[in-house]
Amino acid sequence: ELSYYNDIGFKYLSESLILNTNIKFLTVQNNNKNDKSFIYLSEIIKLNTSLISISLSQDSYHEPIIDALKINKNITQVLFGQEIKNTYLFRKICELLKVNNLLTKISFADNRLGDEEMKYLCDALKINNTIKFISLYANNITSIGIKYLSESLEKNSSLTAIDFDSNKIGIDGYK
Repeated sequence: ELSYYNDIGFKYLSESLILNTNIKFLTVQNNNKNDKSFIYLSEIIKLNTSLISISLSQDSYHEPIIDALKINKNITQVLFGQEIKNTYLFRKICELLKVNNLLTKISFADNRLGDEEMKYLCDALKINNTIKFISLYANNITSIGIKYLSESLEKNSSLTAIDFDSNKIGIDGYK
């Protein structure tokens, strides 16, 4: 886990990781980031050719990061950790899933996603044909969200594993 606490740290990180071909996994969590930091981090995502997995925390969900993931040609796994609080950004992530044909594993574990967010996500899953695993662990998904998921599975043939443990789907969600 690489932790830098200001935009200068992200500038140094960016300069070194853009050309680095050894780092495969990057975790960027619990940092004091600002707008410049997001620009530097997005440059890493756009230009690094070795990263295959990135883990982002709630303070990393900003438009430049999501836009960079649209351009990246290597990253196959993204873990969106804890509480995507902004519906606009969550919609942007779902739009990313509609056009990205590299991601095979995505996690929204412990994000407090509800049925409204599931509708956006499931619309993306109807189009995406590369995601094989999705974690929806520990959210606020009810039987309504599971209904959206089941409808998306009728059109999606790539998903092979879904983790929706610790939600609120109830008995009706298992029908």
